[in-house]
Amino acid sequence: MRYTAMVANPPPNRAWLWQLALLTLIWGSSFMLIKVALEDFGPVQVAFGRISVGALTLLAILAATRERLPRDWHTWRNGAVIGLLMNAAPFTLVAWGEGRLGSVEAGIWNATTPLFVLLVLVTVRSEHLTRRRIGGLLLGFAGVLVVLAPWHGVGGGEGLGHLALAGMAACYGVGTTFMRRAYHGSTTSATALSAVQLTCATAWMTVALATTEGLPDQAPSLLPVLCIVALGALGTAIAYILFTNLVRTAGSATASSVTYLMPIVSTTLGVVVLGETIGWNEPVGTVVILLGAYAIAARAPAPAPARAR
Repeated sequence: MRYTAMVANPPPNRAWLWQLALLTLIWGSSFMLIKVALEDFGPVQVAFGRISVGALTLLAILAATRERLPRDWHTWRNGAVIGLLMNAAPFTLVAWGEGRLGSVEAGIWNATTPLFVLLVLVTVRSEHLTRRRIGGLLLGFAGVLVVLAPWHGVGGGEGLGHLALAGMAACYGVGTTFMRRAYHGSTTSATALSAVQLTCATAWMTVALATTEGLPDQAPSLLPVLCIVALGALGTAIAYILFTNLVRTAGSATASSVTYLMPIVSTTLGVVVLGETIGWNEPVGTVVILLGAYAIAARAPAPAPARAR
C-alpha cells in the first residue's frame, strides 16, 4: 500500500465527501462526550461501554437488513487484531488520558496519527524516507513539543496523560495500516466488517473490565450514560461503517484526513461547551503538527513529460 496524498488526486466520485464531513462531526465531538462520561465511569468502563453499545448497534443493523456475519476464520482473525488496535487499546488510552488532561489535548494528539502511520510504513519497508518526509516528521514532532510546552513543566499526571494519548495515536497509526491491507479486495460489507471488529473488541474489553475496574459501584447519572450510548451508537458503530467505506472507496489517506479536521470540532466544543482553556501554544502547535503531517502525506509532483527531440 502506498501512503498517498491527503487530498491530491481524489477519486472521481465525490460521494464520499458527505461521509467525511459527518465522520468529522461525530469523531470530533467524541472527546467531549468522553470527558462527560468520565464524571461517573472509569476509563475502562467508558471504553467497554462504547464498544459494547457499538457492537450491539451493528448487530441490530445486520439483523434488520437480514445480513449475516462472515463465517470465515480469516475475517475474524483480522477483526480481532483490528478491534484491539483500533478500538480496545486506543479507546482505553484516550479515556485514561482525558482523565488527566482535557478534551482539547486529546483532539490535538489524535492529529498526530498520520505521523505514526508513516513511521509504521517505514518500519515495515512499505515506504522510504525522503528529505520531504523527514522534514515533515521533524516538523510534526516539533509541533508536539509546542503543544506539550515543556518550558512550563509537565507534572507527573499530565505527563502520563500525554503518554497515553500518544499511545492512542500510535495504535491508530498501526491499526489504519493493517486495516487497509486486511480489507483490500474484500467483498464483505462495511457493516459486517465493523460488526466483526467491534464484537472482537468487546471480547477484549470484557477481559480488561473483569480484571481491572469491574462494574460501577453506584448507579451513574443519566447524562454520562447518554454520552456512552452516543459514543457507542454514533461514534463507534455508525462512524466505523463510514470510516470503513471511506477506506475502501476513497483510500486510507483520504479516510485518515478526518484526523486533520477533528481538532477544529474537538477544540471548539472543549472551549465553548466544557469551558476548557487553551494557551497560545496549543493552536500554534496544532498548526505545526498538521503542516508536518501534510508534508509527509503530500504526493510529490509528477515529473514533466519529456519533449520530443
